[in-house]
Amino acid sequence: MERNSATESKIKVKPLSRARIRKIAKDLKRDFCLTNGRIDIIKFIEGVSSILGMDYEYVEDSQLPNKYAETDPLRKIIIIKESVCIRAANGSVRDRFTLAHELGHIVLHSLNNPEVKFCRFDEVIKPYEDIEWQANTFAAEFLVDVEEAKNLTLEEIVEKYGVSQTVAAIQKKNC
Repeated sequence: MERNSATESKIKVKPLSRARIRKIAKDLKRDFCLTNGRIDIIKFIEGVSSILGMDYEYVEDSQLPNKYAETDPLRKIIIIKESVCIRAANGSVRDRFTLAHELGHIVLHSLNNPEVKFCRFDEVIKPYEDIEWQANTFAAEFLVDVEEAKNLTLEEIVEKYGVSQTVAAIQKKNC
């Protein structure tokens, strides 16, 4: 989809550094006894939703045209296309990342309830104040253990954690 900088808005949220997001992701994994390696993101979301005070719903693809999933932060719910769930269960790195990204919105932007501000693209938003950057960073940090990734090649990170080459490279760079 092409962006129109004159009309498209971004969402500005409370600043969170990569280090802070990493700690939140690491604490969440520790709290739910997730070991290093590939996380079954569907099983995780289904298993912890009530504990985290959130919900999820699988919907027919036609109910989310032009989207893979979406999060309603006020209702604390992740709405997921059935096809995304199926592909994530079959190991699709993009769909696994999508679900971790939406979980990031819940963990970072619903449970912690930061201030949210809508603004135009012409207002400069620092990456660490951008709601999408934060959710993407959470997804990468949640799916890949950077301490272990230090000693792995990009291909080993991709294989071990079930992420894309792009995510592996970003996490390797940020070890």
